[in-house]
Amino acid sequence: MTSSTGSGPGSADAGGMDVVAVATAVAAQLRTLADPVRAVHERRYLKSDLVHLGVPMPVLRKIAVLAVREARSAHDDMLALVDELWTAAEDGTPIHEMRVAALPPPERGD
Repeated sequence: MTSSTGSGPGSADAGGMDVVAVATAVAAQLRTLADPVRAVHERRYLKSDLVHLGVPMPVLRKIAVLAVREARSAHDDMLALVDELWTAAEDGTPIHEMRVAALPPPERGD
């Protein structure tokens, strides 16, 4: 996975969230739950060129929501986290599950 470094919005230098650490933790959790067989089927079904890990959507959403909830950070930090998740790549190819984790969860229509 690639990530940003330095003292920009993605770092914790200003006392905010360590965006790279949070994104790395999300990636590690997703990789632990990866299902290579499911990944092949997802990639084929979606006709996708992205890297797929094969993590089911409910599990992926739970990981993403918990990461954001635990971070409880400022708006700029959250935007930096979204950018870090969205741009995560493996050998230069974006990772589907990381991009999904960057998206907001759907609103309930109660």
